[in-house]
Amino acid sequence: MPNKVDNLLNNIRSLSNGVTMSEMINNAIRANEERIIELNTKDQIYNKGIRSDGAKIKPFGKPYSIYSDGYEKKKKKAGLYRGKVDLNYSGKYLDSFEIKYFLDRIEIEPNAANADLGGWLRDFYGEEIEGFTDENLQKIAKIITPELRKQLKNYLRNGNN
Repeated sequence: MPNKVDNLLNNIRSLSNGVTMSEMINNAIRANEERIIELNTKDQIYNKGIRSDGAKIKPFGKPYSIYSDGYEKKKKKAGLYRGKVDLNYSGKYLDSFEIKYFLDRIEIEPNAANADLGGWLRDFYGEEIEGFTDENLQKIAKIITPELRKQLKNYLRNGNN
């Protein structure tokens, strides 16, 4: 008859297959999804104007450093000019970000309804406009740690039950 130690050892061994641990990490991220998305959209892109590689968001291969003269004028007229690229005019793009879950990673990108806009912006500003900076990845680790501890503790006690 299995005792508590045997059950604990079996539960620890089952974590080694990786799937359960990946599921726990993804569940911890889901539990904090809104906060994690805001790290990317509000903190990183809107407030700091930086890409996932830490570089300032600016058109690459273009003669102007921030916006074209016409678009800068349009943002100023609408009261939205902030002196840096923030990828926010209507809010549609940043408000549509969602997390895609995989066993070995997560990705952040606009939802399917805004995929064309996201594609255009990636072409114009670079693929790195979507994704987390190293600093935000460290923040995500801190955010999910309490939930992950709770799940691990429960799993080690009870297994998949």
